[in-house]
Amino acid sequence: MADQRPTPAHPMPHLAGAKRNGVRQRDLPPELDPGSIAVLSGATFMYSDPTGDIPAGSIGGLVHLDTRLLNRWMLTVNGAPLLVLRSGTVDHYSAEFYLANPELPDLPADALTVRRRRYLGEGLHERIELHYSATKPVRVELRLGVGSDFADLLEIKSGVRERAEAIARRHRADSGRLLFRYENGDFVAQTEVHSSPVPDRVDGDDFVWVLDLPPGGDWGVDLKVSLPPGMGVVEPVRGDFEDVFRHSAVDPAARWLITAYQTLIGGPRLAKGALVALAGLQGRKLDDFTDEEPGKILHEVRNGELTRTGQRPYSPYYGTADATQLWLILLSEYWRFTRDDELVRSLRPNALAALEWIDRYGDRDGDGYVEYLTRSPEGLGNQCWRDSWDGIRFSDGRLPVLPIATCEIQGYTYDAKLRLAELAEGPFDDPDLARRLRADAERLRVAFNRDFWVEERGGYYAVGIDGDKNRIDSITSNLGHLLWSGIVPQERAGQVVRQLMSARCSPVGGSAPCRWTRRRTTRSDTTSARCGRTTTPSRRSEWPATATGRRRTGSVWRCWRRRRHSVSDCRRRSPAINKGARPGRSSTPPRAARRPGRQARR
Repeated sequence: MADQRPTPAHPMPHLAGAKRNGVRQRDLPPELDPGSIAVLSGATFMYSDPTGDIPAGSIGGLVHLDTRLLNRWMLTVNGAPLLVLRSGTVDHYSAEFYLANPELPDLPADALTVRRRRYLGEGLHERIELHYSATKPVRVELRLGVGSDFADLLEIKSGVRERAEAIARRHRADSGRLLFRYENGDFVAQTEVHSSPVPDRVDGDDFVWVLDLPPGGDWGVDLKVSLPPGMGVVEPVRGDFEDVFRHSAVDPAARWLITAYQTLIGGPRLAKGALVALAGLQGRKLDDFTDEEPGKILHEVRNGELTRTGQRPYSPYYGTADATQLWLILLSEYWRFTRDDELVRSLRPNALAALEWIDRYGDRDGDGYVEYLTRSPEGLGNQCWRDSWDGIRFSDGRLPVLPIATCEIQGYTYDAKLRLAELAEGPFDDPDLARRLRADAERLRVAFNRDFWVEERGGYYAVGIDGDKNRIDSITSNLGHLLWSGIVPQERAGQVVRQLMSARCSPVGGSAPCRWTRRRTTRSDTTSARCGRTTTPSRRSEWPATATGRRRTGSVWRCWRRRRHSVSDCRRRSPAINKGARPGRSSTPPRAARRPGRQARR
């Protein structure tokens, strides 16, 4: 009977054949070697081992729009793989690899040095350069093994469906081209590899060059993998904050919420794009397969075969309980920076629809808290920022019963309502709505601090409340999100910070309850409290791009020593953004100063 209760691991036990979350480790494809290299640009990324190779059968590959265009990319000399001397990324979209040959018949070790230069932009470009340093001429065979399985990104880690018989090949050695093409109904994918100079021959799916190298001889080849039109290098944000953004700027086309929020200080372009794009995809109907509800902001959009053929619900998928509030928060922050009344007023219907979703669909049982419960057989069991199936647990390891109201979602809701009240007093010109929202937010603050606070273990907020109204008593980094939201009263903020910085939230000794998922153990997962989350998705570029696109970073302790508990208090605003305001002063007063009954923190 217990197995019939919905949990994040099995959210729909009443449906025969419904998906169970979780994959056995031994069933996963092999990881790449330590030091693996990822480069990305927009909707394209490439993940290889430290030599630049992609072994067949691994999780590596060249992926574009959620389809793996290359699953094999192996460079050998006389049949032997090369040894890495040094490799690494140059920019987010480029990398270099310095390699040497092992000891081989007629080829001493390190006699041949190989440099691979790779970048993404209008396709994949790779230049391979050889330098021969021995004293005798040598003939070598350089081979590049190529393969394309056209796997959907969603299946790379859970078992790739065999498509070999449906993949057509049209290779031509005389024009230096390998062409792979796959069709499944309306879904069409193609990988085209070009070589200049052309190879001596094509052997199966491999380019082969036979080289006669004199002492001190050099040779090079340029390779290109063509992608669909419209793919290019996205220039990073420039200006006074170039150093800050040099390694964190991402494709503006992604337009996800946290990226847009955190980059407002560098300009409003991303935020405006995110607001408009996500409003255009806002939920309009009830759809169990995609978890869509009226007014809800999407979780993610996918373009792979499984989505395009209707097997997965990501076109788009709405399984998130926090993106709607974060959209409202971004709308408010955009207005604070720009005073763009025209755009904000144009988005008023979307803002009111988002508010309606929070009150009607988010709060499923009328207890005042926003909960999540998937309705999709292919949906996420956990629909908070910890969206792995085992991301929310009791302290004894048990999985909670759905629906679940996590603490940070309530913080986002509180913040969103206060911010929307500010907009109601400003560009919306609706004082009655503002009063109602402030009253709602105050009721939520009082109830939250009563129901979620746990006095034991030094005092902390439970990570959530489950479907049986039990507190989920784990101590996690979700606490830090509450500091950003402002729902934590002054007298408890210090206890929250001490919990985040304590051994309970440290990975020391192999225990890391504040990590993102079971597989992450970085202490930085405890640090979203300083200024929320930063701009980029996870370091592992194969993770999905979500509407919230979150990654944790910063310094809780530094912020707490200054007695600042919100983004508005922490942020240094750009004089350019504030239309001539003097450095160190904001034309917009801190959030706390605008809230009745709250004192601005200095």
